Amino acid sequence: MEMIDKPELHEDFKVLMKKPEWFKDKKPKQMLYLRSRSLDSWGNYMLTNKNTKKSSMRNDYEKWSGCTTWKEYLEILENGDEDIVKKVKVATQKATKKLEKEHEKIIVGYKFDVTGEQFDIGLVLSGVPEVWLEPEEIDKEIPKVTIRLNLTYSATTETDSVVENASKILAITKVLDEMGILVRLEGYNMAYNYDAIHRRRVIIIENTIKNFDEPLNFAKISAFISPAQFRRGCFYLLETCAEKLEGGYGKAFEHKGILNISNELEIKDFEKSLFKGFENG
Repeated sequence: MEMIDKPELHEDFKVLMKKPEWFKDKKPKQMLYLRSRSLDSWGNYMLTNKNTKKSSMRNDYEKWSGCTTWKEYLEILENGDEDIVKKVKVATQKATKKLEKEHEKIIVGYKFDVTGEQFDIGLVLSGVPEVWLEPEEIDKEIPKVTIRLNLTYSATTETDSVVENASKILAITKVLDEMGILVRLEGYNMAYNYDAIHRRRVIIIENTIKNFDEPLNFAKISAFISPAQFRRGCFYLLETCAEKLEGGYGKAFEHKGILNISNELEIKDFEKSLFKGFENG
């Protein structure tokens, strides 16, 4: 697969020139992989880049994109989405209590018999029983888990649905923390066939929602899970990266092992697989 470079993005993004190990899909022939350096660098790009197409910056009467104006989106990047923060805090608290009740024996009784364990989410979701791997270059006394989330939303995605599903992931994060496991949350936006000249090119945009050593920051989380992040910010990025963008913005791209945050069934299956993995581990 050919990896695409974009030198003009280097200030605010790390442009990966090697396909990530987890990517197994054979359809794309080219990949543009952008890893945002931080939420601040993301916001900086939105403020300073010269976007000539500006569809993502339009004003609307309805919140088709999580907000009605570009200014409102920039405020979400700066301060978080106040409405989502309130809702996700309440929903996460409820989801945490539910998890603790349903998996109490595992949470209280689970003991590590191998130091430096690392849980491979992709293997869990693919049904492979040997899900505990020896990690590379991490403190071997501290077990770590990385959860990858697909935050690519269609125009019909309801914010309340996103909040409900995200709260379940955040509850899992809190429960794992109680078990002494460090959690990293990665957010992905992925689009395929977005460039009219390069039809088989996929763009992958990675953001760190929560690093291993960070507490849950609901303002930061709300900025990333808001539909505005994809349908304003990522559309803006697509408008500036595509050599020729016409009509829509391509197709939402899904990949096994990256949880679709707008799919309730995927979240439920992940929870079952995760705690079954602990029980059998």
